[in-house]
Amino acid sequence: MSLSVSVPCSLGSTRVLALALGVGLAAVACRSTADTVSSHQGGDSAPTAPSEDCTNGVDDDGDGAADCADPDCASDVACACGNGVIDNGEACDGADLGGLGCGDLGFDGGTLACTGACGYDTSACTTIEVCNDGVDNDGDGAVDCHDSDCATDASCPACGNGVIDPSEDCDGAEIGGVSCTDIGYDGGVLGCTPGCEFDESVCADEVCDDGIDNDLDGFVDCQDSDCAARASCNCGDYTTTTSGAMVYVSAGTFTMGGGVADTADLYLDHEVTLTHDFYIGQNEVTRSEWEWDPDNTCWDYTSMDYGYPCTGTAADCPADSMTWHEAARYANWVSDQEGLDDCYLADGSDLAAAYVSNPYACDGYRLPTEAEWEFAARAGEDTEYSGSDTSTEVAWTSENAGDTGTFGHEVCTLAANAWGLCDMSGNVFEWVGDWYDVTDGYSDGLPDTDPAGPSSGSFRVVRGGGWRSEANEYRIAARDDADAPPDYADYDFGFRLVRSSP
Repeated sequence: MSLSVSVPCSLGSTRVLALALGVGLAAVACRSTADTVSSHQGGDSAPTAPSEDCTNGVDDDGDGAADCADPDCASDVACACGNGVIDNGEACDGADLGGLGCGDLGFDGGTLACTGACGYDTSACTTIEVCNDGVDNDGDGAVDCHDSDCATDASCPACGNGVIDPSEDCDGAEIGGVSCTDIGYDGGVLGCTPGCEFDESVCADEVCDDGIDNDLDGFVDCQDSDCAARASCNCGDYTTTTSGAMVYVSAGTFTMGGGVADTADLYLDHEVTLTHDFYIGQNEVTRSEWEWDPDNTCWDYTSMDYGYPCTGTAADCPADSMTWHEAARYANWVSDQEGLDDCYLADGSDLAAAYVSNPYACDGYRLPTEAEWEFAARAGEDTEYSGSDTSTEVAWTSENAGDTGTFGHEVCTLAANAWGLCDMSGNVFEWVGDWYDVTDGYSDGLPDTDPAGPSSGSFRVVRGGGWRSEANEYRIAARDDADAPPDYADYDFGFRLVRSSP
């Protein structure tokens, strides 16, 4: 008969001290605490249950959980958070997210990560868009029904709700601030179809030689900046020694006048169509250009005689003090230098008393008709003065010249209008071709085409005002006869030339 007694071993196992009656100390052995310790007589030890090995990939103890998935391995160092494997009790571990993303956790989007404690880090996940609260909940830049997350939401009705929803270009009057030019056209009016797609039927490119404002921007053919580089546009400015810089103006229709005829001699507003293209002087004829004509070499500028010297380089100041006849004679002289037809005839002692024929049909240089002058002065804009609603930006007048003692000024020292023409308002009054009549052809407000003014009269028209003019005289619409018969001259009278385009 023997007795087994368990005592602690130094290595954590159980030391078994075997004592034999009558024999003394027989043996000492250590075994695992997992083994069964028993005291019995005349029998063997009971079988030991297997333990789980936490790293071999086998369910050693047969409980259905292998390695770190087994609770027996919960405290095993091989199964700690940070080993890159999702172990028992972990949502994730490092880069291993178990194949899940923010969307799987109920978010709208973003990037799912793992915390140092092996739990999900949702700080970079985005909230699901609420489709009717006016807030960009998920931070994707689209609010409510504009967000694709709301495409099937009942609060976001289909095309026709006046809101540009996902997959729509537009909705009703709402086109998202887009225009015809934004989608590649020169101009026009962009619309929206009943199917919430852009309606481009009224968008258009400018055709540069058909006489139509195709893109509805107020400019026709070569007048339109869209035609500047078009091969089909035969327009172009040019410069000659005798006539200076000439600016091309294409045919068009505009509203001429500034109201009912009154003390400022304004036309009643009426539509005027010019069917021909023409060139007009960029500036008033300068003294150097005027003196190219041998008849004008020793010209007496009465502005100098009266003590009103021009400010700036004298040669580049506007020529002044010529009669209407003398301006017309100079136009003939310039035509002769370039081999063109004279536009004026001599009638007894008065040179240039009449056009050769219809002024628009003459290919030489001439004075502009009132209609040509005002069309060019307006330059497609609706401003009070030529190029601006602020006179001092574009015009030398009594306000900034006459009353300041600086008088006339070198040409083009203030801003030009939209077509590059200088001093159409102010500096010097400009002779034009028309006889003056306050009513003939203009008082009824009816449309007119290629008007040339009355067939006769006592005074010729001057336009644009001069350096001593008050505000009502240098407005674009203002017209004046200044009690000026064609043989009258004044020290603030000048002119610029035009020429019909061949």
